[in-house]
Amino acid sequence: MAAMSKNIPKIFIFLISTLLLLGTTQTNAKTTTPEWAAEKYSKISEISLAPGEAKKIKVGFYNRGTYNWRNSGKNYVSLYTYSPKYHASKLASPSWISSSQPTKLLDSLAGPNSKGYFEFEIKAPKKNGIYKETFAMAAENKTWVQNGQFELVVNVGAMENEKGNIEAETEDNAFLIFLKIEFEKKDLEAMKLSLLDPITLNYGQEKTVALLIINKGKLD
Repeated sequence: MAAMSKNIPKIFIFLISTLLLLGTTQTNAKTTTPEWAAEKYSKISEISLAPGEAKKIKVGFYNRGTYNWRNSGKNYVSLYTYSPKYHASKLASPSWISSSQPTKLLDSLAGPNSKGYFEFEIKAPKKNGIYKETFAMAAENKTWVQNGQFELVVNVGAMENEKGNIEAETEDNAFLIFLKIEFEKKDLEAMKLSLLDPITLNYGQEKTVALLIINKGKLD
Protein backbone atom coordinates (compact mmCIF):
# COMPACT_ATOMS: atom_id res chain seq x y z
CA MET A 1 0.00 0.00 0.00
CA ALA A 2 2.90 2.33 0.85
CA ALA A 3 4.59 1.51 -2.48
CA MET A 4 1.43 2.33 -4.34
CA SER A 5 1.18 5.68 -2.55
CA LYS A 6 4.71 6.53 -3.60
CA ASN A 7 3.84 5.85 -7.29
CA ILE A 8 0.78 8.13 -7.31
CA PRO A 9 2.78 11.40 -7.69
CA LYS A 10 4.78 9.86 -10.55
CA ILE A 11 1.59 8.75 -12.33
CA PHE A 12 0.07 12.18 -11.81
CA ILE A 13 3.15 13.91 -13.22
CA PHE A 14 3.12 11.56 -16.24
CA LEU A 15 -0.52 12.31 -16.98
CA ILE A 16 0.03 16.08 -16.75
CA SER A 17 3.08 15.87 -19.05
CA THR A 18 1.13 13.82 -21.60
CA LEU A 19 -1.77 16.28 -21.64
CA LEU A 20 0.59 19.22 -22.04
CA LEU A 21 2.37 17.45 -24.92
CA LEU A 22 -0.93 16.68 -26.67
CA GLY A 23 -2.09 20.28 -26.22
CA THR A 24 1.15 21.62 -27.70
CA THR A 25 0.90 19.24 -30.68
CA GLN A 26 -2.70 20.30 -31.41
CA THR A 27 -1.78 23.99 -31.14
CA ASN A 28 1.11 23.54 -33.57
CA ALA A 29 -1.15 21.70 -36.00
CA LYS A 30 -3.66 24.55 -35.96
CA THR A 31 -1.09 27.29 -36.52
CA THR A 32 0.91 25.63 -39.28
CA THR A 33 1.17 28.01 -42.26
CA PRO A 34 1.09 26.48 -45.77
CA GLU A 35 4.17 26.88 -47.92
CA TRP A 36 2.18 28.15 -50.91
CA ALA A 37 -1.02 30.04 -50.09
CA ALA A 38 -2.78 33.22 -51.22
CA GLU A 39 -5.63 35.57 -50.35
CA LYS A 40 -7.37 37.52 -53.11
CA TYR A 41 -6.97 41.28 -52.75
CA SER A 42 -8.69 42.62 -55.89
CA LYS A 43 -12.45 42.73 -56.34
CA ILE A 44 -13.40 41.51 -59.79
CA SER A 45 -16.76 42.42 -61.31
CA GLU A 46 -18.40 41.37 -64.58
CA ILE A 47 -16.73 42.84 -67.65
CA SER A 48 -18.65 43.98 -70.74
CA LEU A 49 -16.83 43.92 -74.07
CA ALA A 50 -17.75 44.29 -77.71
CA PRO A 51 -16.98 41.30 -79.99
CA GLY A 52 -13.23 41.17 -80.68
CA GLU A 53 -12.45 43.91 -78.14
CA ALA A 54 -9.36 43.54 -75.92
CA LYS A 55 -8.99 44.70 -72.32
CA LYS A 56 -6.14 44.59 -69.79
CA ILE A 57 -6.87 42.94 -66.43
CA LYS A 58 -4.91 43.40 -63.18
CA VAL A 59 -5.47 41.08 -60.21
CA GLY A 60 -3.79 41.28 -56.80
CA PHE A 61 -3.20 38.63 -54.11
CA TYR A 62 -1.64 38.61 -50.66
CA ASN A 63 1.09 36.00 -50.15
CA ARG A 64 -0.22 33.99 -47.19
CA GLY A 65 2.40 31.24 -47.41
CA THR A 66 5.93 30.87 -46.11
CA TYR A 67 7.65 30.84 -49.52
CA ASN A 68 8.56 33.89 -51.60
CA TRP A 69 6.76 34.38 -54.90
CA ARG A 70 9.00 35.12 -57.87
CA ASN A 71 8.46 35.60 -61.60
CA SER A 72 11.65 33.76 -62.53
CA GLY A 73 13.46 30.59 -61.55
CA LYS A 74 12.35 26.95 -61.52
CA ASN A 75 9.37 27.64 -59.21
CA TYR A 76 8.18 30.91 -60.74
CA VAL A 77 4.55 31.85 -59.98
CA SER A 78 2.09 32.28 -62.85
CA LEU A 79 -1.56 31.88 -63.81
CA TYR A 80 -3.11 28.93 -65.62
CA THR A 81 -6.62 28.19 -66.79
CA TYR A 82 -8.51 25.97 -64.35
CA SER A 83 -11.68 23.84 -64.26
CA PRO A 84 -10.52 21.95 -66.24
CA LYS A 85 -6.81 22.51 -65.74
CA TYR A 86 -4.72 23.77 -68.65
CA HIS A 87 -7.60 24.12 -71.13
CA ALA A 88 -7.36 26.53 -74.06
CA SER A 89 -9.23 29.71 -73.10
CA LYS A 90 -11.74 31.45 -75.37
CA LEU A 91 -10.52 34.73 -73.87
CA ALA A 92 -6.88 34.15 -74.81
CA SER A 93 -4.95 37.06 -76.29
CA PRO A 94 -1.88 36.86 -78.58
CA SER A 95 0.11 38.34 -75.68
CA TRP A 96 -0.43 35.23 -73.50
CA ILE A 97 2.43 32.78 -72.84
CA SER A 98 0.12 30.09 -74.21
CA SER A 99 -3.63 29.61 -74.66
CA SER A 100 -3.77 28.15 -71.13
CA GLN A 101 -1.20 30.40 -69.40
CA PRO A 102 -1.95 34.16 -69.44
CA THR A 103 1.05 35.55 -67.58
CA LYS A 104 3.66 35.29 -64.85
CA LEU A 105 3.71 37.27 -61.61
CA LEU A 106 4.16 40.97 -62.40
CA ASP A 107 6.45 41.54 -59.41
CA SER A 108 9.98 40.13 -59.34
CA LEU A 109 9.46 39.24 -55.66
CA ALA A 110 6.46 39.09 -53.31
CA GLY A 111 7.37 37.86 -49.84
CA PRO A 112 5.04 36.48 -47.15
CA ASN A 113 2.17 38.86 -46.26
CA SER A 114 3.01 41.22 -49.12
CA LYS A 115 1.00 41.79 -52.32
CA GLY A 116 1.70 40.30 -55.70
CA TYR A 117 -0.02 41.26 -58.96
CA PHE A 118 -0.86 39.65 -62.27
CA GLU A 119 -1.56 41.76 -65.34
CA PHE A 120 -2.74 40.32 -68.64
CA GLU A 121 -4.94 41.06 -71.61
CA ILE A 122 -8.15 39.26 -72.50
CA LYS A 123 -9.76 39.34 -75.93
CA ALA A 124 -13.49 38.90 -76.41
CA PRO A 125 -14.66 36.23 -78.85
CA LYS A 126 -16.48 37.39 -81.98
CA LYS A 127 -19.69 35.66 -80.91
CA ASN A 128 -22.03 37.36 -78.41
CA GLY A 129 -22.62 35.62 -75.10
CA ILE A 130 -21.56 35.23 -71.46
CA TYR A 131 -18.08 33.73 -71.04
CA LYS A 132 -16.82 32.47 -67.67
CA GLU A 133 -13.18 31.60 -67.11
CA THR A 134 -11.45 30.34 -63.96
CA PHE A 135 -7.76 30.99 -63.38
CA ALA A 136 -5.46 29.59 -60.69
CA MET A 137 -2.02 30.48 -59.38
CA ALA A 138 0.69 27.87 -59.61
CA ALA A 139 4.29 27.54 -58.47
CA GLU A 140 5.91 26.03 -61.56
CA ASN A 141 7.14 22.45 -61.17
CA LYS A 142 5.89 22.53 -57.57
CA THR A 143 2.19 22.94 -56.73
CA TRP A 144 -1.02 24.90 -57.11
CA VAL A 145 -1.19 27.87 -54.74
CA GLN A 146 -3.84 27.39 -52.06
CA ASN A 147 -6.79 29.85 -52.42
CA GLY A 148 -5.16 31.32 -55.51
CA GLN A 149 -8.17 30.98 -57.80
CA PHE A 150 -10.48 33.61 -59.29
CA GLU A 151 -13.22 33.76 -61.95
CA LEU A 152 -13.75 36.23 -64.76
CA VAL A 153 -17.23 36.77 -66.21
CA VAL A 154 -17.19 38.51 -69.59
CA ASN A 155 -20.38 39.70 -71.28
CA VAL A 156 -19.76 39.98 -75.01
CA GLY A 157 -22.41 41.82 -77.00
CA ALA A 158 -24.08 45.17 -77.67
CA MET A 159 -22.81 47.88 -75.35
CA GLU A 160 -26.15 49.28 -74.18
CA ASN A 161 -26.06 52.71 -72.55
CA GLU A 162 -22.28 52.86 -72.89
CA LYS A 163 -22.56 56.23 -74.65
CA GLY A 164 -25.82 57.41 -73.17
CA ASN A 165 -29.33 56.43 -74.18
CA ILE A 166 -29.95 58.80 -77.09
CA GLU A 167 -32.74 58.14 -79.56
CA ALA A 168 -31.39 57.77 -83.08
CA GLU A 169 -32.18 60.60 -85.50
CA THR A 170 -34.01 59.67 -88.69
CA GLU A 171 -35.78 61.60 -91.44
CA ASP A 172 -39.05 60.98 -89.66
CA ASN A 173 -38.08 62.30 -86.23
CA ALA A 174 -35.31 64.83 -87.01
CA PHE A 175 -37.55 67.84 -86.26
CA LEU A 176 -39.89 66.42 -83.65
CA ILE A 177 -40.09 68.45 -80.46
CA PHE A 178 -40.30 65.33 -78.28
CA LEU A 179 -36.69 64.25 -78.68
CA LYS A 180 -35.72 61.65 -76.09
CA ILE A 181 -32.31 62.57 -74.66
CA GLU A 182 -31.19 60.97 -71.40
CA PHE A 183 -27.63 61.92 -70.52
CA GLU A 184 -25.94 59.34 -68.31
CA LYS A 185 -22.34 60.61 -68.44
CA LYS A 186 -20.80 63.95 -67.54
CA ASP A 187 -18.96 64.14 -70.83
CA LEU A 188 -22.28 64.35 -72.66
CA GLU A 189 -23.45 67.96 -72.71
CA ALA A 190 -25.71 69.97 -75.02
CA MET A 191 -26.63 73.61 -75.58
CA LYS A 192 -30.06 74.51 -76.92
CA LEU A 193 -29.91 77.41 -79.41
CA SER A 194 -33.52 77.50 -80.53
CA LEU A 195 -35.95 79.86 -78.76
CA LEU A 196 -39.37 78.23 -78.56
CA ASP A 197 -42.45 80.34 -77.86
CA PRO A 198 -45.49 78.70 -76.29
CA ILE A 199 -47.53 76.87 -78.92
CA THR A 200 -51.31 76.73 -78.92
CA LEU A 201 -52.98 73.99 -80.96
CA ASN A 202 -56.57 72.99 -81.50
CA TYR A 203 -57.60 69.38 -81.11
CA GLY A 204 -56.23 67.34 -84.03
CA GLN A 205 -54.13 70.23 -85.36
CA GLU A 206 -50.51 69.53 -86.36
CA LYS A 207 -47.48 71.82 -86.41
CA THR A 208 -43.83 71.24 -87.33
CA VAL A 209 -41.24 72.69 -84.95
CA ALA A 210 -37.47 72.99 -85.60
CA LEU A 211 -35.13 72.64 -82.64
CA LEU A 212 -31.38 73.35 -82.92
CA ILE A 213 -28.99 71.81 -80.35
CA ILE A 214 -25.18 72.03 -80.29
CA ASN A 215 -23.19 69.07 -79.00
CA LYS A 216 -20.90 70.48 -76.29
CA GLY A 217 -19.69 67.12 -75.02
CA LYS A 218 -16.38 65.30 -75.41
CA LEU A 219 -17.62 61.89 -76.53
CA ASP A 220 -16.71 60.85 -80.07
